[in-house]
Amino acid sequence: MKLQDIYDQLAHGELRNLFIAKRSNTDVGIAAADFAMLLPSVQAGLTDLHTQMFLREDRELVTLEDGKVSYLVAPTGKEVLAIENVKGTYLTEEYDIPLDDSTDAASIRRTGHNMFTVPDDEEKAPWLAETGDMTVIYRANHPQISDYLANAAPLITEIYLPSTHLWALVLFVASRVHNGVGIKQEFHAGNNYFQKYMMEVEKLKTLGLDIETANSTTHFYRSGMP
Repeated sequence: MKLQDIYDQLAHGELRNLFIAKRSNTDVGIAAADFAMLLPSVQAGLTDLHTQMFLREDRELVTLEDGKVSYLVAPTGKEVLAIENVKGTYLTEEYDIPLDDSTDAASIRRTGHNMFTVPDDEEKAPWLAETGDMTVIYRANHPQISDYLANAAPLITEIYLPSTHLWALVLFVASRVHNGVGIKQEFHAGNNYFQKYMMEVEKLKTLGLDIETANSTTHFYRSGMP
């Protein structure tokens, strides 16, 4: 979808009664001068959706080093939201290394969204002897949207999000905008939209509209996509 699709949904729906969506009394639509005001909320909404749901997969090779047990996954130009799976080699075949299994001495332990530790005993973790490079499969963020392109040409600015998730993104942006218009009551439009957003996210999860596991053949965006 294009960024303009998001702006059109907001202008004719959730933001229709706000100044930001009215160019005049009769002309509804978000003015170019207001694009820069909305873009940070769109980017924040994309990040939140990609954090809560496994929508985009990418991979990074991490080389095992003698005597080193702690590793950081920090690919250049990409944001790691969560480590989903780590693959090594065992009995000459690709091996899914156990994650966070306190009962398995061969298990890797995740210590942060992009950090993990490996065992230091090859007898207890025999995959260590055969593995040179580990393939780390991670939940990736949506690419950063170019401010210059987005604010000048939303009609050609690509948003890498399934159409099934557009409504959730619209609700998130509406929540942010309404929360910033100075309404001080505990319950107001912004909070209402955020509750609707969380309900929509839970519905999408229930429907299985994400990458269920790192080994799933059904997915939205995998390594190699923008």
